[in-house]
Amino acid sequence: MATPAPQRKADTQLNIVDSARGAQVEVTGVEQYFVSPLREKVQALSDISLLVEPGEFVAIVGPSGCGKTTLLNLVGGLLEPTGGGILVGGSAPRAGAPYLGYLFARDCLLNWRTAAGNVALPLEIRGVARKEREQRVMATLTAVGLRDFVQSYPAQLSHGMRQRVALARMLVTEPTTLLLDEPFSALDAQTRLLMHSRFLAIWERHRSTVLLITHDLGEAITLADRVIVLSRRPGRIKVEFRVDMPRPRQVAELQANARYHELFRRMWTVLEEELVAGEDDI
Repeated sequence: MATPAPQRKADTQLNIVDSARGAQVEVTGVEQYFVSPLREKVQALSDISLLVEPGEFVAIVGPSGCGKTTLLNLVGGLLEPTGGGILVGGSAPRAGAPYLGYLFARDCLLNWRTAAGNVALPLEIRGVARKEREQRVMATLTAVGLRDFVQSYPAQLSHGMRQRVALARMLVTEPTTLLLDEPFSALDAQTRLLMHSRFLAIWERHRSTVLLITHDLGEAITLADRVIVLSRRPGRIKVEFRVDMPRPRQVAELQANARYHELFRRMWTVLEEELVAGEDDI
């Protein structure tokens, strides 16, 4: 007689991913073109090659319009590359894959659902049983600091709390690879720092693979292991910086770290060249 599978236990801690399951992201010689409304061919990305190791946190910065979000959408399987190839965990990426989590700058919550209802939605779509769904939703909302707001509607939450609900909605499916498209950009400065602290606390326990798009150099240095700077359009990898500051990182203490300011200055010097060159092209 077969032994029944063990029941999943309720957990007060979020279990996103064992680091051994984290996906490697491999981008090789990717080119991307679009056709403008005037039927002109526009190149967004040029010869992008990038390897992200399992459990690594990589941030991508660059001028507006350089193809950062396009690159993220390619890794997420939302677009097909015009040229080159992309592998996530050894396979071509596909939209909606269970191992991928995508977090946008705007929370995109459903106003008629509570915080718990919004977080439960992807589990409902996947057919997760109600009891397990409720346990995972509560564990995830607790992990992002919203245990007392599970029955609140989006209109009753601050912008920072809404974005934490969106973060929980992404994490509840336990993706091994996280794609973050300027997820904290719409928040005020104080709330952004709080979100950095909360996200790092979750990530440093589980070390999922992360690709972060941001315009904020301070955010990139605070969160990432490496920072990739793209050139102006068509986006190419111009330079890579390794953020050689120890973990775990205390967000509030980084401003006193000389290495933080040195990295910021060096990144800004590279980025400023591209911004100025972009102005000359106008």
